[in-house]
Amino acid sequence: MAYDVNKLSRLKSLKDLATRTKTITDGLSTRVGALEAVGAQANVLEGVKVNGTALAIAEKIVDILITTGTANGTIKVNGTDVSVAGLAAMAYKADVSEEELAAALATKLNGKADASTVYTKAEIDGIISAVYKPSGSVAFADLPALSESVLGHVYNVTNAFTTTADFVEGAGKKYPAGTNVAVVAQDNDGTTVYKFDVLAGFVDLSGYAEKDTDAVTGNFAAFDANHNPVDSGKNASSFSKVTATAGSGTINIDGIDIALFDVATDAEVTEMLDEVFGA
Repeated sequence: MAYDVNKLSRLKSLKDLATRTKTITDGLSTRVGALEAVGAQANVLEGVKVNGTALAIAEKIVDILITTGTANGTIKVNGTDVSVAGLAAMAYKADVSEEELAAALATKLNGKADASTVYTKAEIDGIISAVYKPSGSVAFADLPALSESVLGHVYNVTNAFTTTADFVEGAGKKYPAGTNVAVVAQDNDGTTVYKFDVLAGFVDLSGYAEKDTDAVTGNFAAFDANHNPVDSGKNASSFSKVTATAGSGTINIDGIDIALFDVATDAEVTEMLDEVFGA
């Protein structure tokens, strides 16, 4: 075998393969046609039985008639009742009484919530709407004393402030003017305590990198040891230039043609086809 099986082939070579394949299939078609001409016969259905009873065959077709059975739990096959496992009397009932339910299922159904003990949609909507109550704008120093009477009230704080121990967020958190706080209830070892909860605050951007003011236009960005963006000192001219070539299987890098893969010659393709299909 003188050819290299790892080389790519040209479209002409694929056409040669298709031509040889067509010649073979045309020959097979001719042979099949000759067999049919002398009266070759396809497979013939000899017989079909249902539960030991042979069915009639008409033009290689068997008609199996399946209808509703005479009794519950049966179907009728070609006029004969056939029992179907698993269909008890319950399968044919239009209505099922509580007494007919299995004990486990009846217990499950009886354990569901009674209509008199659950909220209606209107009641739920009322509860939701009452959770927060807009209560105007106040200075931080004028926030009301925490108690059940102001539960759910929301206040817009007009000046910047630092949270105290009365806040869910804990003491020492800074927020800008315009922050909204709400009064909420918390459970503390079985005792209800009331606290302020910050609903809107600020986004801390201090951890984001600043713009590199020394960057040169056209240069690529890089990152320093602290993951901050810096000028890499390199631009497009710092890298190799890759272009297309006129030949097959090559590319041009900085003016030099580089071979990527080998394309099989016509002689090599012919040798391969002769080896597979015969000369």
